[in-house]
Amino acid sequence: EVIELYNNGLGLAYPYAAVPPPATFSTTILSPANLSYISSTNLTIFFNTSMPSASCDLQINNTINDSKTYDNSANDTFSLPIGEGVWETYINCSNSTNNASSDIYTYYLDLTEPVITSNIENNNTYWTNQVTYNINTTDINFDYSTYLDSCGNTNTSMASTYLETINITGCGVGQQHINITAYDLAGNSITKSYVWYSRARLNITAVVFNGTAITTFTISKNGTEDGNTTSAFYHLDNLTFGVYNITIDPPGYEIASAIVTVNTTYSTHQFTLYTTNSIDRK
Repeated sequence: EVIELYNNGLGLAYPYAAVPPPATFSTTILSPANLSYISSTNLTIFFNTSMPSASCDLQINNTINDSKTYDNSANDTFSLPIGEGVWETYINCSNSTNNASSDIYTYYLDLTEPVITSNIENNNTYWTNQVTYNINTTDINFDYSTYLDSCGNTNTSMASTYLETINITGCGVGQQHINITAYDLAGNSITKSYVWYSRARLNITAVVFNGTAITTFTISKNGTEDGNTTSAFYHLDNLTFGVYNITIDPPGYEIASAIVTVNTTYSTHQFTLYTTNSIDRK
């Protein structure tokens, strides 16, 4: 005789009730989205749970902040004031039969705009049409930056790095500017403008006739007298970039001329004028 051990020896035919599996419930944070940036110092979290008559706790950075009985609606809310920083929100719901479920999201509050600094300050004068700006952006959540200058150069999406080098070329003579805008991941932005003056300069380092340095002379450019000088170092500053006919008239000597190109690459433009057929007027 085989003794059936099922149902305490009563056999398979004995009617019995199957033990149902334990109930499972879910708690879900609906919004704002996880890892999102919050634009207000008041945070409202929408959530729901499938657990009826649940008691729900809100924990902020591992500390219970608020508790409530879930109202069995489509969704419920927790609201709280927050400051700038990282906020880890944890919602846990449970009932009288020790069922529990939870969800956890992280939020960021950043209300501070980026800070832009440069190696070049405003209102500098450069004897060239090329300027290099080193731009440094400070922000814990920096995203990207853009720039637009008065010389026709632009970049609408510079690389997402804190330090950028901007080489500005093609500027004419006169006042120029560049507008730099920086953005962070929270949507804050700032625009900073830098102004500089682009100038053309011709630097005459020496006027020599038959091996003799002449230190007093009158100078003209393109037929217009520029003035007198008593120095061997003379600057012509009121120029644009281009070609000039420079005439030098030292007292007692012949007028000498030279065609000089004021280029746009170097900060100082130099040339030395020599002649071998001077005529003594004395």
